[in-house]
Amino acid sequence: MPTLLTLCEIKPFIKICRACILLIPLSLMTLSCGSGGSSQKQDPLVVDKPLAYVKRPVPVDNNNDIISANILDPDAFSVNGAGLYIRDRASQSASEVNITDSAFPSGSLYDVKDVEVSYDGRKLLFAMRGPLDPDADDEDQPSWNIWEYDLDTGTLLRLITDTIKAEDGQDISPAYLADGRIVFTSNRQVRSRSVLLDEIKPSTSTPGAGFSATVDDDEIFNLHILDPINDPLGSNIKQITFSQGHDLEPTVLSDGKIAFLRWDMNDGRDKLSIYTINADGSNLRILYGYHSQQTGNTSNNQTTFIDLREQSDGSLSAILQERESAQLGGDIIAINAQGFTDINQPTNDNSGDTDPGQNSLSVGTVNLDGGISTHGYFNSAYPLADGSSRFLVSWNPCRLQDPVTDAILACSPTNLANTALTTAPPAYGLWVYDSAGGTQSPVASAQLGQMYTDAVIMESRALPPVSEANQATFDPELEDVGVAVLHIRSVYDTDGNDTTTSGIDVMADPAQTLAAARPARFLRLIKPVSIPSEDILDFNTDVAFGISQARGMREILGYTPIEPDGSIKVQAPADVAFYFDVVNDKGERVMPLHRNLLQLKAGETYECKGCHTANSTIPHGRDGDVDTSGQLITLTEPPTANPGAAQIGLPFPNTEPALFAESGETMGEVYARINTIADVSGARTLDTGLVYTDDWTDPTVRAKDTDYNLLYSGDINFAGLTSPAPASSGCQTTWQAVCRIVINYQDQIQPLWEVDRLDGMGGNNKCVACHSRLDAMNNLQQPAGQLELTNGPSTAEPLHYTSYHELLEQDIPQIINPDGDAFLPLFVFDVVNNAQQFYLDINGDQILDMNGAPIPRVRTFSPGDDNVANIRIQSFTGNVVDIYLDAMGDPILDAANNPIEITIPIDPSDIPNGPAMRVSNAAGSSFFDKMEGNAGTVDHSAFMSINELRMIREWLDIGGQYYNNPFDAPLN
Repeated sequence: MPTLLTLCEIKPFIKICRACILLIPLSLMTLSCGSGGSSQKQDPLVVDKPLAYVKRPVPVDNNNDIISANILDPDAFSVNGAGLYIRDRASQSASEVNITDSAFPSGSLYDVKDVEVSYDGRKLLFAMRGPLDPDADDEDQPSWNIWEYDLDTGTLLRLITDTIKAEDGQDISPAYLADGRIVFTSNRQVRSRSVLLDEIKPSTSTPGAGFSATVDDDEIFNLHILDPINDPLGSNIKQITFSQGHDLEPTVLSDGKIAFLRWDMNDGRDKLSIYTINADGSNLRILYGYHSQQTGNTSNNQTTFIDLREQSDGSLSAILQERESAQLGGDIIAINAQGFTDINQPTNDNSGDTDPGQNSLSVGTVNLDGGISTHGYFNSAYPLADGSSRFLVSWNPCRLQDPVTDAILACSPTNLANTALTTAPPAYGLWVYDSAGGTQSPVASAQLGQMYTDAVIMESRALPPVSEANQATFDPELEDVGVAVLHIRSVYDTDGNDTTTSGIDVMADPAQTLAAARPARFLRLIKPVSIPSEDILDFNTDVAFGISQARGMREILGYTPIEPDGSIKVQAPADVAFYFDVVNDKGERVMPLHRNLLQLKAGETYECKGCHTANSTIPHGRDGDVDTSGQLITLTEPPTANPGAAQIGLPFPNTEPALFAESGETMGEVYARINTIADVSGARTLDTGLVYTDDWTDPTVRAKDTDYNLLYSGDINFAGLTSPAPASSGCQTTWQAVCRIVINYQDQIQPLWEVDRLDGMGGNNKCVACHSRLDAMNNLQQPAGQLELTNGPSTAEPLHYTSYHELLEQDIPQIINPDGDAFLPLFVFDVVNNAQQFYLDINGDQILDMNGAPIPRVRTFSPGDDNVANIRIQSFTGNVVDIYLDAMGDPILDAANNPIEITIPIDPSDIPNGPAMRVSNAAGSSFFDKMEGNAGTVDHSAFMSINELRMIREWLDIGGQYYNNPFDAPLN
């Protein structure tokens, strides 16, 4: 072996070098030949097992630059072509057979990826797209389809036999379920489109199809289920995930759950982590990696997990690579997802484990920082099912290139020290890789410009169960009406800690805590609005979203009261992505934003323990493992802060005796169980209003709390809206799964400023009467409080009303000149690097006024200036602007020979201190201090109803958008 380096560095002896390798220790691989090696002795454990792989040209663009692999471009199509091949054993001497060329006319270019093996090892499942039409645009090329190859019969079949239905979506990443069905990811969004139609949003030109949701105008990929045996036409494809970002890379685990990679990108987040879901679409849970986005490198580039596979020991193998990988690969790692939720966060039951949650399985160093990787890169890794530590890998050894001669060189110490050399283009070959034994043997050597990917071993595996919702709590009645049950044990539980000052037990006791004293009164469910592609609706996004696009568009599904112990058990719509706000009795969010999207399968009961802080890495949203009887045997999250009822058959202290509890039940569970009649769920239903009735207080202890109803239509206690409501009259009367509260600024908020508000004494407190540039006689007036609430075009955006920007952005205050016919410009002192600037003469000396003092320079006031106390206006005598005079009474001129005008300060109270409203933060908006108190010079407390203020609060909390329905927005 000492002579190996010399031989490999000399081109005439490359063949000799290849012949000299029998079984290569991994620690010496950086000394081996750039294009791999060969072996005369094969691994006896895999020699008789067929293997399959994709062989393709290295993807390059027209400039011969490598096209990076981008995980967020799931339907990327390589125009260079590819093919799926089979060898009857893992040997370089075994001949390879192309099994996909027969699908298309001879000479056609097509692409293949995402190869999977059936549980008996006799079939292959994969995605294939073709044939390439050289004269068609990318969007007009054929779609990715799911294909299957039967090794025993040699049959190649597209699983969706109906061509029109097959081309209705981009179908990739298939995997077998134990019952013969197929899980795959696709932009079909079959259920999401149906839901969008139920919401009465416009459809595409395709009959019966709603529009597809997109992100950055790329259609979103979600998980779907196909039954090729009973539904070969693809007429009843089922969608099982619903998100605002892609759901990718599904793989079926030994317990039947489907693990997949989810792109969480709503509300300004940008995370790629591993989730699990049952095959029927129930019990969506985070599994691993939400806080492990920058692992594997030191440059803070976001990495991702691809090619997920379960190993014999229950851990997951994956390729860890950059989201956009120029080297088309990364490091091979093992993830201990059973004991960890993040690389440095063990589960509650595994809290003593100090090992990291993921480890590299490569013996050498794989560099993900963009420099030279001395151990090369892995493109795919398929674990053998024999319990060993071996993989069939697509591996690119470390190779260097001389940029002058284009010569390919080995990564020897001498060459690595030569900074003029660069990483050579990828050359991924196939190897049997033993991560524990430290050896590998070659299977297929990469040729120049070619690469092997998606390699699998066709061996049998044990059939897992088919995972489904917990049948003990499943409700077919709810399934029929498209709803499920959400159970939160307590909103006062944050990472297992009781966040109340008195204790949850005191909060739950009506004798100790009145309803009005409980901070959390209602739960608001919020649905992100699906954005259609430009082909469907080319609307003006700059206008539609308003001053911030961070939260997209939002609809409110409804509200439900929170029980005294902070628990909730409520019926919620299935098959939509949603999150929630905890609000007070005014409809104002009182706890931090909940950014994690949830989804429910119709009929299931979904439970979570409570809440968590934004940056907390404590395990949350992941349930523990259960035994065959459904009993919890491991605790992933911290124990609940709300253990529930302590005794069986007794009510909670000082509550209605009829509401007796079972051991461990929350108040939400008790209420639902007691009110279940004839198998009709007693869980609370949503409402478009904030509706509260005291169901809990024992009247023999104290009087029940007064009913409290905030309704858009009003009730006996509170006036309703006199402007358009954001929900239909039917939904306000009887909530249904398709009900939505949709607030557009110009349709629901602007009318509030224009409503007549008669005071009973002949006066009208209409908002725009005072908050306008013109009075009732059409004369110029200074808008009260520097706030203009008119519906004219804004100077910031002509397609927005002036009021929108006046409320949400700091604009330039307006002061009327002495003649009352124009608004004056405002000025502030000119400060540079914290130093006041002064007027200078042509010699650079300060100009002095008649008193011998330097004259401070001023500049025009701009929105966002923080020196409000220094705002100044021009000084007038009559209607003539005053100027500085010297001791002789002559005008003082600046360096440009212009007279210097005098500016004087104005009362800072005339200038607003920041905008009156804050996006996503009703609680931090000073507007409500004015409207509910006596802040300022005019008492506004009787001007607007509590229901009007409630609608403004919910509009602000969901993002303060200008439109929350894209089909209402102006088109480009």
